[in-house]
Amino acid sequence: MQAPKSYTDAGALTILSGVMNVLVGGLLCLSLLMLCVGVFWVIPMGVGVFQIVVGISMQKGQRSSAAGYIGIVGLIAGVFNFNPLAIGAAVLAMLKVKEPEVAGYLSGS
Repeated sequence: MQAPKSYTDAGALTILSGVMNVLVGGLLCLSLLMLCVGVFWVIPMGVGVFQIVVGISMQKGQRSSAAGYIGIVGLIAGVFNFNPLAIGAAVLAMLKVKEPEVAGYLSGS
C-alpha cells in the first residue's frame, strides 16, 4: 500500500521544521555560549535532528511510530527556539498526520 500524499507532505513539513530548529538552535547556542546559557539550546537542536530523521522516513513512505507525536515535539522545540516558522511547519505537519486516511495508513488497515 502506498503512503497517502498527506503523509509525505507531513514528512516534508517535519523536515522543514527540524532544519529550522537545528539552525536557530545552533545560532542561539553559539551566540549565548559566552553567557553560559547557550548549552540549553543543545536539546532543541537534538529534537530538530530527530525531526529530520523521522521526516525523511515519512517522506519515503515508511510507517513511523513517531509520526503521531513528532509534530508536538517540534512545536515545543520551536517555542523554545522562539521560531515562528518552525512552529507553523510543525502545526501543519500535525494537522496532516491527524487526517483519517493517514491514521488508517499508520494503523496498517
